[in-house]
Order: sequence, then structure tokens, then C-alpha cells
Amino acid sequence: MYLSKWQVEKRAVKNIYDVHRRLWQAFPNLGKKATRPFLFYMSEKLKFYELLMQSSYCPQLIKNADFNLLASKVFNPQFESQQHLSFLLCANPVKRPKQIIKKYNPRIPLLNEDERIQWLQRQLSGGAILEEVQIEAQNVLSFQKKQYMGTLVTATYSGVLQVDNVHQFIEKYQNGIGPAKGFGCGMMLIRKV
Repeated sequence: MYLSKWQVEKRAVKNIYDVHRRLWQAFPNLGKKATRPFLFYMSEKLKFYELLMQSSYCPQLIKNADFNLLASKVFNPQFESQQHLSFLLCANPVKRPKQIIKKYNPRIPLLNEDERIQWLQRQLSGGAILEEVQIEAQNVLSFQKKQYMGTLVTATYSGVLQVDNVHQFIEKYQNGIGPAKGFGCGMMLIRKV
């Protein structure tokens, strides 16, 4: 895996999904049918966005002055059973309705704090156990994907977890947590406690 740090000019972010499309350009050798090889986490600074990207391949420079690759390094975290890690995660906690409405099966955002925490526990189940968790922020993101307009609700979690099953936790960590990964959700920032 690789971990890279980007600086993105605010004027370049009119639609969060455009950031995802632009980041694909950092992997020019992948075909159009390739599986997304990256997750990203974006935080707002005074004059720009700071973007951290975890990827399967080394990212290349993007030919756009608004997206600056500041640093990239090989990243192979080593986890141990019973290890305690602090984390920060922007996620899209949702549920699907029990009945499918015609051919459309929407995701419904979870707005209750207890439901959101239970959702995160289910996402980590088998790989890690939540020991402490707080919801730091909630954001409503509007986006345009092709000709469709949409909205999603994100929650930013922070806390401490304990690795339960190393292999399952690595899989969850590498693949990201929950849906909406193309909108900056799912990448878990971690550090040892």
C-alpha cells in the first residue's frame, strides 16, 4: 500500500465526486474497468484542502495545478491481536429499507447517534472492537454524478478500538468502512495508543 498527501485548491472542489474522478488520474496505467485502487480523506484548511490517500499503487502526479502531490510513501501497517489504536473516520452510516421500492433501493442515512455507533460496530465486527467512540461532526454533501444530483450525510467518528482478528481488520482497513468511498468516506486514519 501507499500513503500520499495532497494539497487541493478550494476552487477545484465544486463537487466532491469531481475530486474522486480527478484522483483516478493519478493511476493512468489502470484500465477504465479497474476497481478503485484508493481511499481518501479530505480535511479543510484555511486556503486549501488537505487530502490523504491510501492506495494499492504508487500515485503519479496529476497534470492539474489545483491538485498537488506533496509526498508519497510505501505504507505497510503491522497490526497485532489485542492492539489498541486511536482512529479518525469519515463514514456514511446508512441502512436499506426492508421493502424495495419498485426497482429503486435507496440508502437511508442514520441520524440517531446510537444507531450510528451501532452501525460502526457492525462494520468493524470480526476485525475490531470499539472501546471509545465519539461522533465529532456531521456533514451533508451534495453532489452530481453524471446527470444525477444526490445528497449524502456523513459522520466523522473518533475514538479507540482494539484489534480482535488481525486478518479481518486488515481487510476492513484496506477496503474501507461502509459506502460512499468515492465521496471521501471509508478511509480510517489510525495510530498506536
